[in-house]
Formats: sequence, structure tokens, C-alpha cells
Amino acid sequence: MAEKNVIGKWKLVRSDENFENYMTQIGIGKVGRAWRKKYKPTQIIVKLGNKMAIRTTNGLFVNLAEFELGEELTEKTVKGEVVKTTYTFEGDDEQTLTSTSNGSKHGILKTERVVEGSEMVHTLTICDIVCKRYYKKVGEAPPFEKVIPPKPGSADAPASEHDAKEEKEDQED
Repeated sequence: MAEKNVIGKWKLVRSDENFENYMTQIGIGKVGRAWRKKYKPTQIIVKLGNKMAIRTTNGLFVNLAEFELGEELTEKTVKGEVVKTTYTFEGDDEQTLTSTSNGSKHGILKTERVVEGSEMVHTLTICDIVCKRYYKKVGEAPPFEKVIPPKPGSADAPASEHDAKEEKEDQED
């Protein structure tokens, strides 16, 4: 069955040969490249109105990108560089999610997540290096608030440490 959009839970199934070249170009060392090639990350992509989040888990780390479509934000690359990134949807069916990051000393970073049949193809581009990573859908997206916990002090934040612990346990279930 073909998926209609990128919203959901996705697991990496394979990468093309350019993944090594891409990682080298963005400045990841030999040990980091070997580690990243070994693990198969999971991406959870959620949307609430114009807000979106992508949570990527990969072995030992969790990366969370929270953004509003079409608005520039400041974020860090895997190497800790501060870049300005804008995420947009292309098409009217939420099938293609793109981002462009400016400010890296390595060049402009572009990503595209597009659903093709039953896979999500995650294309990573820097300079003239294009890498494709292929994901299969392994579940539906959880509610937005399960991916993005409320900010401390907000009306939706837990009232106590006990409440926060219960919320964390709920998220792990």
C-alpha cells in the first residue's frame, strides 16, 4: 500500500553508497562515520497545524527538530555548527518535506523526504554529493505532545516531578 504522506514512524532499511561521502563532506570523522553506518535510525514525523517535529533516534542519541513550516529557525548540525534552516512542504498532499540549511562551513545542506510507494526516501545533499536513505513505515505518528513535551512553566507542563515522571513513562509505553 502506498503511503500518502511523510507523517508517521519510519525505520531506516538501507542507504546508498554516497552516505560515506556525504558524512565525510560534512566533517564527520572516521569513527563517527563507522558508527553512523552501523545503526538504523528511526524517525518520527508529526504535525499539528503549521507546527512540525522530527525526532530521530539512533543507537545512543536522540535528535529533535521542532519547527513551523516556512519559518526560518536556528539549529545545530550533527557537528555542532549553528545554521539557519527552513522547512517546507511541496505539493498539496504532504508527500514531500524539504529543508535547506545555510551557514555551514561545509556548504548548503539540503534534505528532502518524499514518499515513493511504501518507502520514504530521505535525500541528503551538500555541494555536489547526493545521498539517499530509504525508510519503511513502522507505525503511525503518536500525538504531537508525545513527541514534543510541553515547555517547563507552560500551562501544559506537569505540575510536579511526579507528574513529569508519569508523563515520561506514558511516552515510553
